[in-house]
Amino acid sequence: ILDEDARNLACALSGIDCDVAYFGWICEFEKEKNFDIYKFQVDCESIVSIQRPESPLDNMASVVFGRYPLRFCIVRPDTFDKLLYVVGEEGFVQRCCGAPGWKIFNNVTSR
Repeated sequence: ILDEDARNLACALSGIDCDVAYFGWICEFEKEKNFDIYKFQVDCESIVSIQRPESPLDNMASVVFGRYPLRFCIVRPDTFDKLLYVVGEEGFVQRCCGAPGWKIFNNVTSR
């Protein structure tokens, strides 16, 4: 999530009034049953900085989410051959994934 994607994510988070988000590394979560969570500001610079090599967390097998009530979640798989998943309200996903190359799937169920 760099460059235009980071700007789009910052804009999308601002659009849902999210001022902080959380980043956790979930590698081997099934074995250890816990993982570290870091809080970060939702501006473009902070989004890019949590992904730098000196970040305390790896970019693989990680999750980014907001406060309760959960309005978005970004899951980053543990391999490069899997997709990055962005889940949230339609407007959030549209803003966040506005750069070319994103595939948006709408799975809406209603009664």
